[in-house]
Amino acid sequence: MMRHLIRIITSFVCLGLVLFHNSSALAFTQSAYVANLSSDTVSIIDTTNPQAPSQIIPVGSGPAAITMTLDGQFAYVANSTDTTISIINVANPLAPVQTITVGSTPTAITMTLDGKYAYVANYDDNTVSIINIANPTDIPLIVNVGSNPIAITMTLDGKYAYVANSTDTNISIINVANPSGPVQSITVGTHPTIITMTLDGRFAYVGNQTDDTISIINVANPSLTPQLVNLSGLSPHAITMTRDGKYAYVGCFAADGSDGTVYILTSSSP
Repeated sequence: MMRHLIRIITSFVCLGLVLFHNSSALAFTQSAYVANLSSDTVSIIDTTNPQAPSQIIPVGSGPAAITMTLDGQFAYVANSTDTTISIINVANPLAPVQTITVGSTPTAITMTLDGKYAYVANYDDNTVSIINIANPTDIPLIVNVGSNPIAITMTLDGKYAYVANSTDTNISIINVANPSGPVQSITVGTHPTIITMTLDGRFAYVGNQTDDTISIINVANPSLTPQLVNLSGLSPHAITMTRDGKYAYVGCFAADGSDGTVYILTSSSP
């Protein structure tokens, strides 16, 4: 596989990048749910009338990530400066918010593709908490992963959860069918903090902030040495795919914050 990079210089420091997908702190039903980190709230915006005042829902401390259950009935909010997940009832968001205890500093959350479980990356515990959506008050299953997990995503076939361990040089892979079993570890670059899947499900793109690279993992055979793409001294802070799956857009900036750049990573067969 031959990869090409196109570099676009921007006039900003690129901390987030969205093309056709939602950011981790933004979730959609008919309304948009926005996690407000510094005010310990979630704003609910009516997408049919966005100029209307937002509903403000108090949640836990430092909400950093939010996602919806697949049936659209609940919003799960990861509260990064305590040890909880807040669950908002979408049909009645003003109802009391349910609170679930997880590990320390939950910073990322995703759902299994069958809608049965929420996987929560706990940064300071080096764990992932697995919440049963049908019975969220059940004690979550705890899975040990690498150091300071900061991002988590599912493979498109729903079989595996990929966890970026930010102070290690690896990705942890959890078998969704057997999460209590051995966790596979894949070596990537230094300080992996971002992970996303290609839309055909074949590859995982991992942004390594300290060594300014992207590691590309073969999902069908993750034990293969990942392909490494050098970003020429710029640190990746956001990755997203175009809807047709042909391009990865990588938001970067220099260590001193002086250079905002978007790389467009293309791929073609030899």
